[in-house]
Amino acid sequence: MNFSLNIHEPVKWIIENSFDIDLKWNKKQIEEHFSNKKSFNIFYKDENVLRGVILAHEIFDDNRNYECEILHLGVMKNYRKMGVGFQLMQFLEKKICLNEKITSIFLEVSKQNKIAIKLYQKLGYKPYRERKNYYKNLLDINAIGESAILLKKIINE
Repeated sequence: MNFSLNIHEPVKWIIENSFDIDLKWNKKQIEEHFSNKKSFNIFYKDENVLRGVILAHEIFDDNRNYECEILHLGVMKNYRKMGVGFQLMQFLEKKICLNEKITSIFLEVSKQNKIAIKLYQKLGYKPYRERKNYYKNLLDINAIGESAILLKKIINE
């Protein structure tokens, strides 16, 4: 296994594999993320094949505190339930711990995504808020959407 903070042509890889990693961003959103100086990404490779990614960005940074938000954790469909997501999250946390600041990591997940919620809770993330009707159906704006659970973990406290 190999972690990388960057890969050759990451935008192209994300666009080509967005379906397999369940990323619902359009091409413009992907390009904007990769052009944002506050964005950072972690790619997981095994046997020289990309199997997963974390797309994140820095929210706040000063002398004592650091905050980041995970925007997307995606694992290729054929490699799910093999620990790839867990290893990506652990690598991210180890990388962040190196800054020795009190660090908060935020993320959101669909309330229906029980597998992801279980992963995050296993890693020590705690729910702190629910956004009702957050994920709307774009085809039927009157339909009730899924709720989002907001989770947070503090490191180096």
